[in-house]
Amino acid sequence: VALAAAVGLWLIVFPRLGTVPARDLISAGGVSGHAGAAVYMMDLNEVGRALSDGAGGVATVRARRWYARGGRTPFGALLRADVTAFLRTGGWLVRPVLLLLLCVVLLLTGGSQPVPLQLALIAVTVFASVPAAGVLARRTAITPGLDMLLPLSPAMVSLSRTFMPAALLALWAGAFLAVLVLLGAGSPELTALGALAGVGFGASAVRGAYRVQPDWTVPPTDTVFGPVPSAQTGAMVRGMDTTLLALVPLLLGLFLGHAPGVLLLAQAGFSVVCVLMAMYSNPK
Repeated sequence: VALAAAVGLWLIVFPRLGTVPARDLISAGGVSGHAGAAVYMMDLNEVGRALSDGAGGVATVRARRWYARGGRTPFGALLRADVTAFLRTGGWLVRPVLLLLLCVVLLLTGGSQPVPLQLALIAVTVFASVPAAGVLARRTAITPGLDMLLPLSPAMVSLSRTFMPAALLALWAGAFLAVLVLLGAGSPELTALGALAGVGFGASAVRGAYRVQPDWTVPPTDTVFGPVPSAQTGAMVRGMDTTLLALVPLLLGLFLGHAPGVLLLAQAGFSVVCVLMAMYSNPK
């Protein structure tokens, strides 16, 4: 039966192979290549490229229509351009969603895990998901000269770059905490705490995207603990420092099981600090 079905399928498909456009064949080959690399190297980035390749046509059309309306100010025009480019850039949603689902599955199937281990798993999920939102900022950081041509200060350019990553990760973190609340992690106000933390995560994604490459020619600094590559470490932890800053109140709220007003204000303040660091910190 299987052989007969295979022969019948071959007789139907083979005569029509010549009608498939070359563009579709190239796109399908790219998807299969990303899928194979994802399985072989266990890389979530390749999973995102495989799932997002050729997708997002509707979002692209909507973004183009919204961008065509123009802006009344230079910052408004840049913000529209960044939103349009972000929506047209693929791969920024798959990785956070997959990591969220993986974390929830591990929390459900891991049995009675200690609270510190659960918090550590959530922290690792956040650190692994945040860079995905900085995909557009990483591309614009390759050519910093273009940003210098804009009639805006570098701080305002960074603020425009931060808008979409902050919005995306605010929704992601809010949904993440909402799922944890449904699983019995705490009270509903933790969802608001997660949304506020997501703003800081978005700023961290942009801050990390503008990190400079470590200068490995600089000699390490001698300390009482031995030589420490301080110059290289400062470049490598850029972005992760503000992620940790925005993550501390969130983990504290999860540990307590509720989010009092003081903790919500602290989380909002920490996220504002992350945004300001992304705006005014000089990567040089």
